[in-house]
Amino acid sequence: MSQLLTKLESLRLAEIAHERLSGATSYDRFSDLIQTLLDDVAGFEIASSRARQTVTQQIWRLFMNAAAVTKPTEPNKGPINKDAYKAAISSGKAMLKEGKTKAEVAQAIYGQLKGESRETVITAFVDGASLTEKGAVTYWYNCRRKVAKKPTKES
Repeated sequence: MSQLLTKLESLRLAEIAHERLSGATSYDRFSDLIQTLLDDVAGFEIASSRARQTVTQQIWRLFMNAAAVTKPTEPNKGPINKDAYKAAISSGKAMLKEGKTKAEVAQAIYGQLKGESRETVITAFVDGASLTEKGAVTYWYNCRRKVAKKPTKES
């Protein structure tokens, strides 16, 4: 396979699929959409069908993992609890000064902002963990995935 997507690119394509397809969809509908999207990705317009299928299957796994996580029923326009939002940013900045990693800071902020919208948490990552917008999206996916896996590991 001559062309691979970065993790962030794969996550973004999975996110686009969630936006365009209703929650429960078939692999065929998903595959058709991803194949259409891959036509606009440099290098994939000439990629082998095997390479395109492999990438589609990888994005399908991301898509299905994201579908397993419950989403808020109504998107929020801003923080539900502004005091908690400000506290999360302040504690994040303090943790960075203590030498904590951005991953540790993001996980702490994510835990403090349970119930907040995706956009609110990502903005808090940018402000409180000094992440870029793209980095914040990646950390949001990682934190969400980690929280979704926790109940199965606990006894």
